[in-house]
Amino acid sequence: MSKNALVLDDHYGDNGSVTAGMILRNITSTRFNELVKKGLVREATPDEVKAGDQHAFEKDESEQLREDGPTVEEYVAAGYKAANYPPQGYASRSTEAEISAAIAAQEKAGAKPEDKQAPDSSNKKAPEAKNKEA
Repeated sequence: MSKNALVLDDHYGDNGSVTAGMILRNITSTRFNELVKKGLVREATPDEVKAGDQHAFEKDESEQLREDGPTVEEYVAAGYKAANYPPQGYASRSTEAEISAAIAAQEKAGAKPEDKQAPDSSNKKAPEAKNKEA
């Protein structure tokens, strides 16, 4: 028997990325139960299915954020975009000024054109084999 599920939290699913407020239609009961156990979905009401995807879904603000996340400097050093700081589920350990500075630095670094030179024209052909005469 298949079920319709309302996505409660953004996550990467079997068929790609899904966002909170999406309706997953006709998923298997087994998959539905797995997602419910992980807290990612709940059964969608008939009205929600009829309304379709509602990406403006409001999250539970009472959820506690973890305090042991990275600073914006550590986050950027790990290869993430400063504009996405703090990571989902974590409280910020950096000030707004530090975050703004990190975003500006990444934007400035991304705006620089690469300093490449055109290849030397003598390098365009493969080297010719030299004939050795015995």
